[in-house]
Amino acid sequence: MVPRVLPADRARQLAPPPGALLVFPTDTVYGIGVRAHDAAGIAALRALKARPRPQPFSLHLGRTDEVSRYAEVSARQARWQARLVPGPYT
Repeated sequence: MVPRVLPADRARQLAPPPGALLVFPTDTVYGIGVRAHDAAGIAALRALKARPRPQPFSLHLGRTDEVSRYAEVSARQARWQARLVPGPYT
């Protein structure tokens, strides 16, 4: 597979195909990941990293308001999140 590098505005318009691995910048190194609900991609990533089944992956989100799509957030947690994120550790 040949990697494609897209400008940020164009990349938001395209969804990677099922099973595709993604490379993305983080605050220190580049990360390798997949779409959160892509079972084939998660299996490919788990195989690539030789990560055992019970060990979880981190979830990277673009905005703090996306957290509630994946977890229940209490009012208190939302206040802390608004105050501390983004911060020196994300």
